[in-house]
Amino acid sequence: MSEIDKFDFLDACLPEKFKKRLDEYDSAVNIKKILKRNWKIYAFIIAGIAAIIGFILGYIGIYFDKVIDSRDPANIIYEVLKLYVLQNSFEPSPIEWQLWIAIYLCPASFAYFAVMTVVTVLQDTLLKIRLEFFKNHVVICGLNKWTSQLARDLRHSKYKQVVIISKEKDNEYLTKAQDMKVIVLNGNCSDEFLLYRANIHKAKYLVAFTEDDTKNMESAINAKKLIKSEDLKNTPVKKNEKLEHLKVTV
Repeated sequence: MSEIDKFDFLDACLPEKFKKRLDEYDSAVNIKKILKRNWKIYAFIIAGIAAIIGFILGYIGIYFDKVIDSRDPANIIYEVLKLYVLQNSFEPSPIEWQLWIAIYLCPASFAYFAVMTVVTVLQDTLLKIRLEFFKNHVVICGLNKWTSQLARDLRHSKYKQVVIISKEKDNEYLTKAQDMKVIVLNGNCSDEFLLYRANIHKAKYLVAFTEDDTKNMESAINAKKLIKSEDLKNTPVKKNEKLEHLKVTV
């Protein structure tokens, strides 16, 4: 009996209730993976909805509470916008519940967008600073089932510092790599700029394991070329730490 026949036989013997539970478990796991992968998008949407709700409640609260003399829409909108930057001048007297919610909801949503903007702007800079401290690390070209497992094994060995160069931004193994605290650079793994950014001149190993053998060879050749290039002579790398120590696996 083949493996497929065995699977079909076992599947036929399972009770329907048990099958349903397995399907529900698989669905729950898939939903969990989707939420974990796209949590930033969902958080952005929730913050946007919170900002809109805060604006609406603030407008209603100011309009009915008469905290300002004028009921002109332009003046009310101006007062609502001031809530986002904590510049309201409302007295601590009893006010409408809508305005109370808006007083806290508006600045909270604004703070979230401000923090995410700063993090996004500084993310590239922080990544460069972090990579500068990498030494005797492993650079992996390609992100797939095998390189993901390799990165996991390396993280549990003495090679804790791993950099992966992946061309696909929506790679299904990207979340796993991020969970392992592995740095993932997006782009062509044979690109000399990305190899230099991965601190290839200080790396211990280069593993080129993409589906394209030509790309693998180009990555290895460009890495050797980059380390031997005249441009690296001006970097703070000692002469005895240059490319001779790099081991390439294709």
